[in-house]
Amino acid sequence: MTALVLAAGLGTRLRAKTGGVPKPLVRIRGYPIVVRQIRWLCSQNVRRVWVNVHYRAEEVRACIQREAPRDVDIRFHYEPTLLGTAGTTRAIFRAAPELDRLIVVYGDNLTQFDLRQLIARHLRDPLLVTVALFDQRRHPHTGIAGGRAVADAQGFVVDFVEGSHDSSLVNAGVYVVERSLFDVVPDREPLDFGRDVFPWLLRSGYAVGAHIIDGYCLGLDTPVALRRGLELICQREVHLV
Repeated sequence: MTALVLAAGLGTRLRAKTGGVPKPLVRIRGYPIVVRQIRWLCSQNVRRVWVNVHYRAEEVRACIQREAPRDVDIRFHYEPTLLGTAGTTRAIFRAAPELDRLIVVYGDNLTQFDLRQLIARHLRDPLLVTVALFDQRRHPHTGIAGGRAVADAQGFVVDFVEGSHDSSLVNAGVYVVERSLFDVVPDREPLDFGRDVFPWLLRSGYAVGAHIIDGYCLGLDTPVALRRGLELICQREVHLV
């Protein structure tokens, strides 16, 4: 399995708290967030990881090379201009023509669940993309508000909205993506999964898989979310990898 960890964000909402440290390099119990995500992927038998970089790219690259597990093959993709989450994924498929499928993971979240179950759900149907979701009513989280989804009993997303929504299901920032997705979605940049790709697929009649995780998702992209995440860790409501 090969994963793409998205680590190019500017982190503007956290700068007052972190002093300008790139968001993926904010340390949580000794390790940067992005390294913890890579450690989780390794625990799920992922052995090759691409990381996209942009803001203070060399600092992010050096930190990952120094602190990530040694038994994973890490490759970097520098973006002079931000491509968006889906635009970056398209670029990795172009850079690695041997890949047919990628696991896409946000590098500013702390996530833990059984990745095999997500992949099994993706392979059950002929899908272009499957989205991992958490339920705010029962999974530990930090109150991130974006990417609300509605899923049916058969495991398909039937609605996806960035921002407030009545549904308690929230995008966990982990996807299984087929190369063939980019044969059908609009060829433009920047291109974002939540704002652009998922709504376009649903409007166009394509199936989007849904998998509700069995773990947690801590978004850490604001000072309030970071504080809440640290509280959950200190209270041992989540277990770090």
